[in-house]
This record gives sequence, structure tokens and C-alpha cells, in this order.
Amino acid sequence: MTSAPGLFAAAIARGLVSSGEVLTGRVSVTDQSRSNVVRRIDLDGRPVAFVKSRGAAATIDGDDPIGAEVRVLTALTGVAVVPPLIGGPDTDLWTGAVDGIPLYAVHGTAAHLVAVVRAWGSAVAGLHQAVGVDTLVAQGVPMVARPWVLDPDRLPTSMGEPAVGSPLAVLLDAARSAPVRAIASEVAAGWTADALLHGDLGAANVLVEASAAPLVRFVDLEGAGLGPPKWDLACALDTLGGLVRQWGCPDVVPAFVAGYRAGGGRGMVDPRHLAIRALVSGWQGAACWCGATWLARAPRPASIWSVRGTGWWCGRGALLDLPSLRWGHPRRASEVPPDECDLPRS
Repeated sequence: MTSAPGLFAAAIARGLVSSGEVLTGRVSVTDQSRSNVVRRIDLDGRPVAFVKSRGAAATIDGDDPIGAEVRVLTALTGVAVVPPLIGGPDTDLWTGAVDGIPLYAVHGTAAHLVAVVRAWGSAVAGLHQAVGVDTLVAQGVPMVARPWVLDPDRLPTSMGEPAVGSPLAVLLDAARSAPVRAIASEVAAGWTADALLHGDLGAANVLVEASAAPLVRFVDLEGAGLGPPKWDLACALDTLGGLVRQWGCPDVVPAFVAGYRAGGGRGMVDPRHLAIRALVSGWQGAACWCGATWLARAPRPASIWSVRGTGWWCGRGALLDLPSLRWGHPRRASEVPPDECDLPRS
């Protein structure tokens, strides 16, 4: 990991700031690390670049998220929905700053929220179609990492085996249950390389720029790669689970799908992918909060198992009734009028 003085020197070499601006204290570095080490470089309090270094989990697992993201962003050069890659002789990843606030920080009227989420859906469709698969393969873009739930007996080293009775153990027991294994087997068998996926469409990785028509961009493409569009849609709908609770606006769910379709997106919403994503998100939540408070909100095996019979799933503490696209208490598919089933599924 490069030190702050080293980052200042590298920023000067890249033409992002001047030596005078550094010497007069106008340039600062802020730590924004999550799974990897991320530093933000500001000039007069305004972000000009982000620098990412490989984190502990990636090191333990032998992954190379920095190299993978460089290849993805290189392939996406000129595509407006991702940050520009700033080149240079460095083992770190340098990207330009993009305007916007995280999706979780957006607020406003229901009409505004619907417009934002519709734009998000359209942006996801644009990403999926930005570059052809053959070109991506030729440029060395990797396959998107398969979720650990597809092979719960071979966990990444950084995950390890959780303590018995812990929130993480609850999730792992669900993932290793026979009904979930059956769903995971079907998802694994149908895992394709049809498009470039973001791979982690969490609310922190989606930036929204306020304008007459909201502009949406994506950051943190370290998990991006070739895969089935169904997975990105499952990630996005999982994120919407938390946002619906936050905003109190269930209309954003069909708005996302409408935006994706209007943008030419060809992916299908698959309840099996949604169930797998719910477990992945549950693990992330338990790993972050890991306590009795979170355990009370953890997806229960019964909620995950019911996806096959009723078409609903549990993620981020909310229930999404897939046939009706409404949030609330689950209903059996037989109880949903046919005209409510307006979301294509495979």
C-alpha cells in the first residue's frame, strides 16, 4: 500500500494536482477502505481520484481484484457509466472521481425516487450491452466470481467456518440444506457468460447525479466480469429490498425493471438467483454486524426454501412477492391475480 507522500507524488506525476497545491495543504487523502484499501484524493475538498490497493481478504484468497478491475475498466474505456481509468506505472488502481451521491443517500418524492431507480435500471442495461462478449474475452476480462452459496462446502479461505450458533452459522446451515443445495445446483448449471456484469450492485456502488433526468454511474467494479445478467438483476433487486424499507416507496421495484427493459436489457429475473443473493447478503450483513440484533433479522431457512413453491424470497429483512412485485407479507402464487405478473422470469 502506497503511503500518503507516495500518493501525493503519484498524483502530481499523473497531472491530477500540482506540487504547489500539495505544499500549500490543498491536497488531502481520506481513507475509504472496505473489502479493499481505498484512498480518496481531494483537491480543495473536492474528490479528484480514488486509489485502490488489494485488501486482506483478497490476499488470503489469492485473488487479484485490482488486476481484474483494470482489465474491466480498460475494456470499458469511453463508457460513461463507469469512472475513467487513470494510467501509470503503479500496482494500485487509479480512477477518476465521478459526480454523484450514493443511492442510499438519495431522498425526495416518490416520483423522484421512481425516476432515479428507473435510470438505474436503464444504466444496468447499458452496462450489460456496452461491449461484446468476444471483445471482453479478447481483452482478458475475467468471469464474474460465482457466489459461494453455489459450493458451500468449499468456502473461500477468508470466510472460514463460523462458530456454532453464530449468525454466520445460521446462514451457512441454510446454504447447506438440501432445498437450497437443489436451487444452487440449478443456478450453477445455468451459469453463463452472456454479458459484462457489475457483480455487486449495492447502494454504495451506485452513484446518482441530480439533474433534470437523473444520471447514474457505477463504481467499485472489482467484482465485475462475464456472467449471466440474471445475477446483476438479483443483486439490484436485493438492494431495492433495503431501499423500499428506507424510502417507503414500493413503486421503485417495477420502475427498476421498466428502466432495464427500456434500456434494452435482455436479462430475466430468476427467483433462484434471488434466493442465492439473499443468502450472500445475509452473510455480508452477519459478518458486518454479527450479533443478536442482526440474528433477529437474518433470513430463515424457511424463507429461502419457499422460493421454489411461492415465488418469494427474503433478503435484507424484507419480503419481495415476485409475482406481484409488491413488498410485504408473502402470498402464494395461486393467490396472485394473473394480471399482476408483469415481471418476466425464466
